[in-house]
Amino acid sequence: MAESRYDGNEPTAEYRPRRYALEALTAGAMGYSYGADGIWDWGSDQRHPDPRSRLDIPSSFEMKQIGDFFGNLEWWKLSPADGLASKGRSLAELGKQYVVWLDGGGSFTLALPVRRSRFSATWFDPVRGTTTISTGITAGGKQTFTPPFDGDAIFYLNLDAVRSSSDFTQATAD
Repeated sequence: MAESRYDGNEPTAEYRPRRYALEALTAGAMGYSYGADGIWDWGSDQRHPDPRSRLDIPSSFEMKQIGDFFGNLEWWKLSPADGLASKGRSLAELGKQYVVWLDGGGSFTLALPVRRSRFSATWFDPVRGTTTISTGITAGGKQTFTPPFDGDAIFYLNLDAVRSSSDFTQATAD
């Protein structure tokens, strides 16, 4: 677990706390520490004389939403899984659960076990904190997924019928 830049002192707009957190978590970090300029210094920073005003910034809500989302997964069983998704960063417990983070959104192909299996899919919008869930879907092999919203997206796939590792062959993304 590591602490990155505080919200409020990023060098450019693409360095946002949500991105730092998701880069760490999808690299296999066991947690993430978040901070915002203007809180820890108790008002001594002239840019933020009232530290309470920094409690309601968007990144504080995004961190809670990301924490709540991962808190509902068996995240400790996931490992970085480079090559399973054609885009984004992925974690997997092969044959059981998959997470793909799409920085900026867009469609991607995920290499699932070749054997057709039933699964539930969840799209999570880390900015708005909304989820879209599909259940009872049967698929196998390479599958293409598209988020139902624009912008950053996290895709979670949970296989409903868990099989032993000898029951499936993992496809690979191109």
